[in-house]
Amino acid sequence: MSASIEGLAKAEAATGKPSLHGFRLLSSLSLTRDEYDLPYPSYTLTLTVDTEHRSSNLRLRLRFTKVSNLKLGELGSGHIQIIGLNIIDISDRQWESFRFEVEDYEDQRIHFFCWNAEVLDVTPLD
Repeated sequence: MSASIEGLAKAEAATGKPSLHGFRLLSSLSLTRDEYDLPYPSYTLTLTVDTEHRSSNLRLRLRFTKVSNLKLGELGSGHIQIIGLNIIDISDRQWESFRFEVEDYEDQRIHFFCWNAEVLDVTPLD
């Protein structure tokens, strides 16, 4: 069984290709604790990334639930680029708590595992 990214068709329809690699500029990153999941809380990560250098730039919002093993690399001043954002289906590994591995394979600025990956929306910036 393969896990799928909910709402991926929204991003594909906006960009015209089945790739998230065009969304490279980190606009926001939010990590929230899911209170209802006590005594072992889980976390939801919302990631907003933008395209750049296109005739019409876009903003993509992604939500990842039951995030674990979150590692963040160098994030700081100036534009933060995530050059190679990969959302990898690892459901065939049959890990009880994870179906996806998310990584910035180019600069290792972000890496984590999660249960669910979802495209919330794609909106124009211009």
